[in-house]
Amino acid sequence: MPGWVFLIPGLLILAEYYHPIRRLVEWAKRKAGHYGPTPPGGSALQ
Repeated sequence: MPGWVFLIPGLLILAEYYHPIRRLVEWAKRKAGHYGPTPPGGSALQ
């Protein structure tokens, strides 16, 4: 279980550079209820 401490921040950092990871992070945030749907034509992570 201690690996989650490094995995989640690592995914957040990678999301800035790797589009499939960004989509995964956006999906996870939507699933957790952190923000609504992604606006059309834009990314919610800016």
